[in-house]
Order: sequence, then structure tokens, then C-alpha cells
Amino acid sequence: MDSWTVRALWFSVCIGWWIKFLLLRYGGGPVFKRARPFFIGLIVGEVLAAGLWMYLGLLTDGAVSFTVFPK
Repeated sequence: MDSWTVRALWFSVCIGWWIKFLLLRYGGGPVFKRARPFFIGLIVGEVLAAGLWMYLGLLTDGAVSFTVFPK
């Protein structure tokens, strides 16, 4: 499982797993279900921000750039 993607994203996956673990351990299912829209909103917000910066890059012929993954 040693690939570029795993090396770039392992920390974010671990943070997400720990947050889920803590929510389920100390809050149970109801707290986990109430927290889900917040985390989905984080993901949707990141996608919208990336799309906005990529669109601005198209409008400025590459003067503004955005990378999805770290280099």
C-alpha cells in the first residue's frame, strides 16, 4: 500500500478516523448523526473552493493556480 496517494493523505485519513472514533465512543450514534452534516459541509466547501480557484486560473491564463494534492 505504498503509493503517492497514501503517503500524501494518510494523516488526514487518520484524523478523520480518530474524530469518528471519539464521536462514536463518547457521544454515540445520535451525536455522530448530528455531526455528519458539518463534516459533509467541510468536504463540499473544499470542493467548491478548489473549483473557484481552478476557474479563476482559467480566466487568468494560469496566473492563479490551485493544486488539489500537495507536491
